[in-house]
Amino acid sequence: MKTSPIAAMTTVFAALTVSASAGNITASALNAGDSFAQLNLGDVMLDIQANSGSFASKTIAGYHMMGVQGGHVSGEIDATESMDFYFDTAVRVTSLELGALFVNGQHGDQVNERAFVTINNEHDFELALTAPTAASWNGLGTVTALSQGLQGDAGYFRIAGNDIFGMEVHTMTLWAPQEDVSGSRGSDYGFGGLTTATIPAPGAFALLGLGGMLCSRRKRG
Repeated sequence: MKTSPIAAMTTVFAALTVSASAGNITASALNAGDSFAQLNLGDVMLDIQANSGSFASKTIAGYHMMGVQGGHVSGEIDATESMDFYFDTAVRVTSLELGALFVNGQHGDQVNERAFVTINNEHDFELALTAPTAASWNGLGTVTALSQGLQGDAGYFRIAGNDIFGMEVHTMTLWAPQEDVSGSRGSDYGFGGLTTATIPAPGAFALLGLGGMLCSRRKRG
């Protein structure tokens, strides 16, 4: 039986669609009081570990976040804590949401708060507030303030793009810097959500090339 070029390309694109599936989690997927969670992101399994304590939730101005119990501020990640994410298959991260980030003078903070993200145990990225509705980011993508970093608001920011770290992600660690201020007056924040896309296997691209060849042969025939 002959395979039509349309059928061949349908097979190719189906393979690519499966290989590039997206996954999304929010802070609500984690249970306060636990220190470990295993979640299914479609084709990827994700383990999340709270360090120096258990998960602790926080809701500000309608935005739900998860941090670590204890430390300087419960429900946030401060310089004494961290949260680790382990993906069993490499992914691209297409969005990351962090909250409870405020500018100097709000909520008793004495700094413009910063959030640090380490990828694959060696690449550091920094989200740093520069104004109540703006932040610098040394990765890729666009930063959007969903709730401004002022008293009474949630200080909730989304980083989004096709690949906000510009690399395959196997592990991700959320942490806060040690700063020259005391206790809760320094940087601390909560995890809000994460969106990923799996990376198509090399075989999927080979199929795409094969589909193109089949179409070309069909036309010449």
